[in-house]
Amino acid sequence: MRRRKRSGSVVERDGALMGRIRPIKAEHPCWGYRRIWAYLRYREGVVVGRNHVYRLLRENNLLAVDTRRLRATRVPARSKPRATEPNRLWGIDMTKICVESLGWLYLVVVLDWASKKIVGWDLATTSKASDWLRASAPRQTANSPRESASVASWN
Repeated sequence: MRRRKRSGSVVERDGALMGRIRPIKAEHPCWGYRRIWAYLRYREGVVVGRNHVYRLLRENNLLAVDTRRLRATRVPARSKPRATEPNRLWGIDMTKICVESLGWLYLVVVLDWASKKIVGWDLATTSKASDWLRASAPRQTANSPRESASVASWN
């Protein structure tokens, strides 16, 4: 099936829109047509349809390619250990926080799983093993888990 030729005004309009899309795509090569459309619409105020953006990206070979492979899990997920009494099992987690004046900060928190209380924490500009150790250090002497207990990190 033959497609009809686009009019000069449509070709001109598409060229102008591609002039705005190319720098966005160069800066964010993994963005798909939906995110590019949202950026044009809400950040730059360009009123354009999603299908229009999709068609232009497809015709110019700029569509993002999904490289993820979905695989079935062969074994059931292991269950998390249960804390039966305080100071028996601790959990540790790290969260990134973006602060405009400082950049990224890393908050490491150590929790007692039975009482759900914060055992220790550390806030740093880097994410290093020493930060994780500092978060658990203040309370290690008085409230550390017993010998048979462990510290777990679950994502």
